Amino acid sequence: MKKNIIISIFLLFLFFCFAKENRILISSEPVEYKNIILSQSGKQKSIISYQEMLEDLDSLIYFIKTAYIGYDDLLKNGFDEKQFKLYFEELYKNQKEIDSYNLFNSFANYLRPFPEDVHFSIFTSQSGNGAELFRGSKIYFSDIFIRKAENNFFVAESNESFVKKGSVFTGNEENLFYYPSKGEDIYRLGVFSKEKIQKAVFLFEGKSVEVSVSDDKEFLMQNLIKYHEIETENSGYASLSSFLFPDNDSPYRRGADIVFEKFVNLGIKWRNKKNIIIDLRSNLGGRIYIGNAFIYSFICQKKHLDLEKDEKAIDKWKEITLSGELELESPAYLQNKLYYIENLGETNAYYYKQYKKKLKEQKKNPQIKIFKNERYNFDKITTDFNGNLIILVDNHSASASEELVFLAKKILGNDTVKIIGENTFGCDTYVDVLFYFLPNSHLSIKLGAQKNIAVSTLPEWHGEGLGIFPDYWSKGEDLNETIFFVTQDEEMKKKLFDIENRLM
Repeated sequence: MKKNIIISIFLLFLFFCFAKENRILISSEPVEYKNIILSQSGKQKSIISYQEMLEDLDSLIYFIKTAYIGYDDLLKNGFDEKQFKLYFEELYKNQKEIDSYNLFNSFANYLRPFPEDVHFSIFTSQSGNGAELFRGSKIYFSDIFIRKAENNFFVAESNESFVKKGSVFTGNEENLFYYPSKGEDIYRLGVFSKEKIQKAVFLFEGKSVEVSVSDDKEFLMQNLIKYHEIETENSGYASLSSFLFPDNDSPYRRGADIVFEKFVNLGIKWRNKKNIIIDLRSNLGGRIYIGNAFIYSFICQKKHLDLEKDEKAIDKWKEITLSGELELESPAYLQNKLYYIENLGETNAYYYKQYKKKLKEQKKNPQIKIFKNERYNFDKITTDFNGNLIILVDNHSASASEELVFLAKKILGNDTVKIIGENTFGCDTYVDVLFYFLPNSHLSIKLGAQKNIAVSTLPEWHGEGLGIFPDYWSKGEDLNETIFFVTQDEEMKKKLFDIENRLM
């Protein structure tokens, strides 16, 4: 549950604008215009009446149907609005008083079978709990290492008494993960699981053998944005704990602005380095624009990027270079989006007036509109960066972190970009996420208004809950050695001592 709470707080907003030349309206239907609650400023009621529960139920259905880009996917998985409503009408019909925490659990249990979306979650403001409705998978490694020789796989190292060195692995090759810190042709034996496990069964010499497996230790996730640079003659290292902008009135906002400005200019600052190492371990995401600007810095000819002044130009570059998404527009979404922009203090941004105009149109003619925006035009992009861009990820690297990896691979290419670590969290399909609050219980639901269809073009993307697979798998204990495998930078290796325990 602790993990769910942290993820719920930080897996937030992948930020796109909608003034796009490639944007095509593919569907629209009338919808009721409702003024929605935009924050949890009101005190949450621990007990609500049956009539208040019905009002919350109607609001929940309204949000799922009008503010969630994955509504049709829910229907394909068996969700039925009428059955949903009838179930809760019957469940609580004899109760004059309904516990809001019980309602939270009931909503979560009912909805759990339908989404295939890691972001899709129910929350209670009273305790800060979040219900995980679609769980991702983690990698669990054994301490058995396999060497590939011609068409066979031989055990090169083993701490299991029943698995001898030199024996042949005859199981599924999907359980072999390239692990070069132990040797150039070495793979580590592992398995994915949604549940925590300690044992797994593999085939050796045609026989089933149960061996011990473990996941990597939890890496400390940061509540505040932390950033650090390390430099050698040949390499640069930078760690960033979050892409999430604090609200405009936060005492941490000014510091975040400075950090992001430094980060997005690394492709200019370190253009002549042989290696640039970006540490996104346990970076649970935030605003996608930061990642876009970071990749843009590798190809632009400017001496410095200004995040505020260059935003429109960078958004335009992203749109015409690599874009692929389905986008939802509705009264609920636009009200919520404007509130989010206002909280960030970005009412001077070029897209703010566009959202205001769209909401004004929705008041006159409320509709659910779905747009498609798609263009893949990155093949001819060139850059004078000739080094390695190494990105460190783990199972908590999510959302905007995954989008940065995706864009890096597509724009800069596999020869330049090397991913090291574990599979990422796997929540880059349903994005542009906002919280929607129920009027009486003040429970909330987190819904994405955009569906990322471009990410499925990346071979390393394995879907929601599995995320992006690295080029070189590594647990924390072997991370520094794996980085050295790529960089061959002895000085940086010394400076990254203890990297398995923290962001440097």
